[in-house]
Amino acid sequence: MRSHRWTESQLKNAVKKSTSIRQIIHFLGLKEAGGNYKQIKKYLHLYNIDCSTLKGQCWNKGLKGIGKPILKLEEILKKDSYFQSHKLKKIVFSQIKK
Repeated sequence: MRSHRWTESQLKNAVKKSTSIRQIIHFLGLKEAGGNYKQIKKYLHLYNIDCSTLKGQCWNKGLKGIGKPILKLEEILKKDSYFQSHKLKKIVFSQIKK
C-alpha cells in the first residue's frame, strides 16, 4: 500500500478548518479527483475523526447574504433594465401570492 503525503494530525487540522471534503482535499494539497475523495473518507473513518464541522452539499444552509443581492422591483422596472423577463415574472408572482 502506498503512503500518503499527509499525516493524521494534518488531516485532523484540515477537518477543523473545513466545511466539506473538497476543502479538506484542498488544505492537504491534493487534486480534487474522485479517488482522493474516497481516500479522505476512508481515513476519516479509519482514524475515527469527528466530522461534525462538515456540511457537505448543504454548505450554505442557514446562511444569509450569499449570492446575488435581491433587487427591489423599483430597481428592476426601469427603462433599459438588463433583468431577465422570466426572473421578473417569478418575482412578480411571488409578490402577488403574499
